[in-house]
Order: sequence, then structure tokens, then C-alpha cells
Amino acid sequence: AGTGLLVAEVNLQTSCELGSGGVSIMTMAKRTLGNTGSNVSSAAYIFLHYCLLVAYISRGGEGMAGLLGAPKDSLMYTVGGPLAYTVPLCVLCYAPPQRILEGVNSALVAGVVISFGSILAYNVPNVDVAALLHAPVPPVRGSEPLDAAIGSIPVVALAFVYHNVIPVCVTNLEGDVRNIRKAIIYGSGAPLAMFLLWNAAVLGQVPALQTLGYLGGAGEVTDPVAALESYVASTGTGVIALASSSFAFFAVATSFIGFVLGLSDFFTDFVASSTLSSQKNAKDGSSSSSTDRRGALPILLTVVPPFILATSGGKEIFFSALDYAGTFGVMVLFGVLPPIMAWRARYADNVLLATRPLLPGGQPALVGLGAFAALVILRDTYVRVAGG
Repeated sequence: AGTGLLVAEVNLQTSCELGSGGVSIMTMAKRTLGNTGSNVSSAAYIFLHYCLLVAYISRGGEGMAGLLGAPKDSLMYTVGGPLAYTVPLCVLCYAPPQRILEGVNSALVAGVVISFGSILAYNVPNVDVAALLHAPVPPVRGSEPLDAAIGSIPVVALAFVYHNVIPVCVTNLEGDVRNIRKAIIYGSGAPLAMFLLWNAAVLGQVPALQTLGYLGGAGEVTDPVAALESYVASTGTGVIALASSSFAFFAVATSFIGFVLGLSDFFTDFVASSTLSSQKNAKDGSSSSSTDRRGALPILLTVVPPFILATSGGKEIFFSALDYAGTFGVMVLFGVLPPIMAWRARYADNVLLATRPLLPGGQPALVGLGAFAALVILRDTYVRVAGG
């Protein structure tokens, strides 16, 4: 929540300086760090969205191919499934009125909550609490458990990314610092609780899954989540099996819609600003300022590149995309940049602060957060370059 509070703080400051709400991350970076900051944030923003869309199309397409009964390694599985998954959701994003999209998205969120609750209700009674105290950690790429834990930091950070909606939150709460702080802290707590409950439900059943033969023993540990899904599918009721398979679909679909809308809006604004810039000497530039937010070019720029990567990247593209998104997207955009922007907003000369710092700790807190994110990026980069 620390960097989230910093984003809110800079957003408040920038909104007051500009006299308008709904200030984007890129505008905040440009206001505090100049064109260089704006370019870095824009590049990280696009990279993050592309990586996540690759992951969503890959996993969603895999599920859709399974529903269609396509044999693995067939063209229908590798291309047809992702196509059948992507096209309807993109049409949903841009064809119907906004209220229909909001209704469908609310239904998908309800599906996430119901399916997640059903899975927990079925699995929690089977959890061995003692197993959570010494849960086995499978080696990752030949690493020791500690290295594996450190290497998972970018993906864990990715799981808790909400920073892109903070400007909307600040605007909707009308700049009320107390409520903004509550929204960020409590809003971070809800997914954290779900994250911990899910991990407890999985890791707490590892010994039982090994005994029943669903998970390999020492030396041949496989994915415990896949083992648990197999166990539920073979022993659970039809409702639980359906909830297990539906949870991933609902979760990926809601995220897919949000990231498609976010990135296509970014490209729409970019196209509109480029058009206005090219017509700056015209007498009336109003025709270009009303660029269609559902035009073909933004949606093609948003969906086509990640679709190509998702359908040509092989079986490991899902995990690779998440790994890259966490390291070079989240850790840059929402790890390194917020402390730097906050530093500039607080300590730059001739700046009248619009609010007291939302994150306590002063300069040491800013340096600590930024340095931690930078070290994670450097460590992961070194591992990749060294071939680890």
C-alpha cells in the first residue's frame, strides 16, 4: 500500500496544480519528472498491459479450446481457442452501450466471488494446519527456496496492482485524504486476504495430495495448484468442479476487459494528441478533439500484438508474460517511479504542497521503497542475463 499512497499523494498534488481531476499516471510523471519521466512511464505502461494481455489471452484461450474439445497442439487449440476467447470480449468492450458492459462486468465479478467462495468452502475443511508451518517449497530453475521466494516478488507485486485506478478513486472521493487513505489500505487488504486464503487452501493440502498420488513426492514435486484442480475434478461434486474451472475464467475475463479498455484509451488519447499536434496551426481543431474512443486503430493496437505473441509463444508464455510484467512493468511503473515522483512533488523548490504526505517516513521511506524496487529489477535482470 506504500506506493499506492504515494501515487495518490502525487495525483492530488498534480490535480491541484492543473485544476482538474482524473489525472493519469503519465501526466503525473510528466508534471514531476518532465518528458523523460513521461516517456518512461508510458513505455512501462504499454509493456505492462501487453504482457498481461498476452497472459490473459494465453490462459483464456487455453480454457476456451478445452471447452471446444480441441486436441492439444492442434491449430484449433493454439489459435482457435484464443481467437474464440478474445473476439467476443473485445466486441463486448466496444459494441454495446456502456451500461451493458458494466452489467456484464459486474456479473463476472460476482462469478469470481461465488466460485472462489465455493472452492474455499470445499477445500478449507481438508487443510492440514500443521502442514502450513513446514510447507515444502519446490525448486525453481534449480534455485534454493530462498532464491525462489525472492524471485517470486515481481509476480506477487503484480497480483496486488491497483495503482492504475487510484486517479479515479481520488476523483470520486473528491480529494478527501482520509477516505483516500482508507480506500487504499482497506482495498489492499481484501485481495491480500483472498491471496492468503487461497495459498493456505493449496499448501495445506500438499501432504494429503502426495499421499493420494495427485502430487509427486520429494524430488518430483509438480504444480500443487494443478494437483488440487485434478483432485477436485475427480472427487468433488459437479458444482465444485464447475466452480473450480469457472474461477479462472471469471478472474481472467474481468482483468482482460479492464486492461483492454485501459490500453485502448491510452492509444486513443495518443492518436488524438498526435492529430491535434499536426493540426495546431489550423483555425478549428475541434473535429480531431472528439476522436472516437471506440475506433478501430486503438483496439487493433491493443489486441493484435499480444494475440500474436500469445499464439506463438509456446506453453510457457503465460508464466513468462507474468514474470516480465511484474519485473519490468509493475516494479518500474509502480515501484521505482512513485517514490521519485513523490520526492520531486515534496521537495522541489517553490512548490506549495496541496496536502500533507500520505505516506509517513519522510525521505528514508522514499529511498527505501525506490531502492527495493530497483534492486528487484537489477536482481531479476542479472538472473536472466546470467542464464539462471
